[in-house]
Amino acid sequence: MPVTTNLTATTIFKGDDSGATRLYVTAHATHAFSSPSLAEVIAYRRKNGLPVKADSKAMQFILHNSLIPAPFTPYEDIFALGMGDRLSFNNGQPAYTCEFPYYQNLSTGQSVPSTAKLLELLCQSVKAVAPSGGALMMSSGKDSVSLALALAENGQAGSTEAFTYTDPTQPSDEASDAAVFAKKLGIRHNAISFPNDPAKVREALTHFFTHASHPSCDPTTIPYAVCLYHAGIRDTHIIDGTRNDTYMGIVPSKSYRQLCKYYEYLGGGFSGFKSLRGLVPHYSKAVKFLSTYPEVNLYKHGHFRQTETSRFFPVAINTEAFWRDLYQSHKHLDMVDMRTFIIGQYFDGCSVVLKGATVAESLNSQSVLPWASQPLASYYFNLPEEVRYNRQTLSNKVLVRQMLAEKLDYDASAIGKRIFYFDMQRFVLDNSSFIRDEIINCTLWQSSIGAEVDKYLALTARKARAAGSLIDLFMVSGWHNHSKHLRG
Repeated sequence: MPVTTNLTATTIFKGDDSGATRLYVTAHATHAFSSPSLAEVIAYRRKNGLPVKADSKAMQFILHNSLIPAPFTPYEDIFALGMGDRLSFNNGQPAYTCEFPYYQNLSTGQSVPSTAKLLELLCQSVKAVAPSGGALMMSSGKDSVSLALALAENGQAGSTEAFTYTDPTQPSDEASDAAVFAKKLGIRHNAISFPNDPAKVREALTHFFTHASHPSCDPTTIPYAVCLYHAGIRDTHIIDGTRNDTYMGIVPSKSYRQLCKYYEYLGGGFSGFKSLRGLVPHYSKAVKFLSTYPEVNLYKHGHFRQTETSRFFPVAINTEAFWRDLYQSHKHLDMVDMRTFIIGQYFDGCSVVLKGATVAESLNSQSVLPWASQPLASYYFNLPEEVRYNRQTLSNKVLVRQMLAEKLDYDASAIGKRIFYFDMQRFVLDNSSFIRDEIINCTLWQSSIGAEVDKYLALTARKARAAGSLIDLFMVSGWHNHSKHLRG
């Protein structure tokens, strides 16, 4: 619910520690306005004659990392708070801290392991956030299959429709596995794929840009927005299985452990050596070795660096310094805590969850996260560590695996971990005219942008990873060109 607050020296705004929602805050004279809806905060500023404009620092962050770290948002003087985030104002100036709630030493280990208790809490959470069912985003993974199980246990199977993204070009198609579990649970299932028609893509993304309050650059935003739009999903709850890794524990792989030692040895990374960093193309996988430690946890595709954005964006901000400082202030954490904090707080909180919320907003719907329940998080987080995850076998979500094996004969090891795949290179090449139009018509960029876009379009045809940075630029441009929230 939106709240207007009289500001005092002791006024502190707190984010939702379950991770279910973000709290947006803006200050005006002696008052502050807060709401879980970014659109409501934007409307408040406009109603009170306050400017609503894109924030230059935020634009730099999103082009360099595909996300805007808390407490910043795409808008000047609007702040976002998530897990552990705290914000106060001193003479109108914001002061931000983070009290992250899911470090290992904060777990009591006193919860009693019980698959029945886990399912009971999950069922309660599903019923609370999606009492009438809705559209379930269902992969064949543990999280979404567990939600399907809870919906069936609640008697909500008949009011739920499951959707699985499928790419016919990929040899491993999880839609068929998801369909098996949906059928077993009595839930209608649909496999949805990305349309080949550029006109349909343009229609869906223009709709998204117009209604989205945030220029989400998570790599899956495009297929998510386009497929749900053409699936006719409107005015419903979109049930998402994300947001439990943070309290269940993110177990570093063997290769990641080696990478951590490398960053520890370097004191956080080689990012300060700009001349060395500049020798490696921004779309190369090798860039991660010349980045800061936090950034390597955020890299899911190639990103621009300040070297590239300075050619077309008039504002130069060293975003690397933010991540380097973050590492220095948290380098005392052990590997699990560091990875859980960075991924949970930044990649999940400022990208993955935001993607779902923004796409749902554009479809006049609400993204709900049943796993992000405080009772559920408190129960699971306080289980003994070996029931949460296993450091030796590098397996996570031990109790969730047991629950699914008992209830659905689900073999998590056989199904494995499937990463959502979206062919960004093919998307760019198939929709190059649309992408170019949006970028060169965006007033954020300097006149040199046309030549830069043509260069990166040609590069993408040869180097697949170059597509990622171009997509970031496209998503920001489309939002800035069309968003009703920004344009008023």
